Amino acid sequence: MAWLADSSQSDKLILVLAVTNLLLGLYHWRKGHWGADYLLARDQQFLLIKPKGLGVVGKKPVHKIDITRLAKIQVAGKVVSFFYQSGHAIDVFLSRQRLASFVLEVVTLVPTVELVKLEHPPKGESI
Repeated sequence: MAWLADSSQSDKLILVLAVTNLLLGLYHWRKGHWGADYLLARDQQFLLIKPKGLGVVGKKPVHKIDITRLAKIQVAGKVVSFFYQSGHAIDVFLSRQRLASFVLEVVTLVPTVELVKLEHPPKGESI
């Protein structure tokens, strides 16, 4: 702790802010608040997925999914995957709180596409 006594006030403030950010980040990660929030819209034959708020930072601004070429929608954990007939997929990562409402909204906008839910075995069990 001698190094802390020798440092200036601004160094101490930076250290306190860094530790606070680390603790808040761990809390949100553990509670499942981590993940972007998305806006959904349907435009004729396309499903548009746009990140909302700060979710735009570091992400593609729009996923444009052609509904006529969509084979299935798969939900596994916190990931919703949109599979094309060709086998290619677009993955959308969500928080636990937003997952159910997002899937319900997708099914409402695209009712003709098959929805597949993959259940993971409980921890400690294998398939």
